[in-house]
Parts: sequence; structure tokens; C-alpha cells
Amino acid sequence: MRDGSVGWRRRIYAMLALGWEGSDSQWRHYRRAYGLLAALATPLVLSVHSVVSWDFAMALVPGWHSTLFAPFFVDGAIFSGFAMVLVLVLPMRYFFNLNAYVTARHLDMMAKLILVTGLVLTYFYACELFTSWLQRRAHREGLAVLEADEHVRVGALHDVLLQLRGAADPFWKKARTSPVILYVVSVLVLIGMWFERFTSSFPRWGTTSIRTPGASTCPR
Repeated sequence: MRDGSVGWRRRIYAMLALGWEGSDSQWRHYRRAYGLLAALATPLVLSVHSVVSWDFAMALVPGWHSTLFAPFFVDGAIFSGFAMVLVLVLPMRYFFNLNAYVTARHLDMMAKLILVTGLVLTYFYACELFTSWLQRRAHREGLAVLEADEHVRVGALHDVLLQLRGAADPFWKKARTSPVILYVVSVLVLIGMWFERFTSSFPRWGTTSIRTPGASTCPR
């Protein structure tokens, strides 16, 4: 790409190449570093988000004190991470004419990953609601506890609807290979995940496990 480009594109590619010449030694070191970083990054992602979720789960706060938080956080991070990658890659693919490098097959695989993680996240939402209903303990369910606050209701509704809408489009092959549709889906997923983190954090501060009237917390 660098050697076949001219003008400002060549300067940008040369800066991003960081002295890469494609020699045998560079490829050998690249493959070693790639494998090592991949082996370190995977457990790091799982451990970091699990520990953060356990910080929430150890608190005796309705909606937080749940063993579901670890896989919920990990899946949500992967879900929003793939969406963020598409938000960044799709404009670069268009403006830098990278269609030969980021092909329709790559877009299809990314969309399938978003679909799978979105369905898993939907399953976690259903588990949370079903568990609360089964145990007849509505004060443990986040949405049930926070029904009295209009801001939180709106945030939770946006959270669920945007993420379900974003996860539905990749069911179709045409949507999975359309850059425009994938970009819109990725933006919806990121907005929905922002609302999910908001409704999972701030409003819980005003609730307790004690059956007494309380006020919800919502930043203005």
C-alpha cells in the first residue's frame, strides 16, 4: 500500500508502516509477537471485565448482587468492541479505498460476531427478568426497582430496544455485507451499550435491599 501510493496517502502509509520493509526477519518477529500478544490479550480481557463485574456483584445492591454480572460484562465488552471496530474500519475502508484488504467476507464475519454476542446479551436480559419473576423478589430486579423514575425508564428502554435492533439486522446476508447498514447497526449498538452502562450504574445508588421507600439517583 505504501509503495503503490502517491502524495499524502503515501506519507500517511509510510508513517503508519513504522519502517516495515517486509523482510523475512520482520515477518518472523511479527508472527512471534502476534501469537504472544494474542495469547496474553484473551485472558486479559476476560479477567479484567470479570474482576470489574465482581466489584459490582460483591455489593449488596439490588441489580448488582448477581452472579450473572461477570459473563454479562464480558459479553457486553465484546459486543460493543466489535461495533467500535466497525465504526472505525468502515470509514477507513471507504476513504482509503481498502476494499481489497477489508473484503465483504471480513464484514460478514464481523457482523456474525456482533449477532452472536447480541443474542447472548439478550439471553442475559431474559435470565435476569425470569429469575426475578421465579423468585417473586421484584426488589432484586433492576428494572422493577427503578420503575418509579422516568429518566431511568427511558434509559432502560433505549438500552434494550437499541441493542435488540442492532443485533437483529445481521440475521440477513445482505445486511451483513452492506457497509452502510453495518455502520448504522454499530452506532445503535454503541448507543445502546452506553444506556446499558448508565442504567446499570447510577440509578442503583438510590436503592437498597431493605423494603423502605428510597430515591433513585440520576445525574443531571
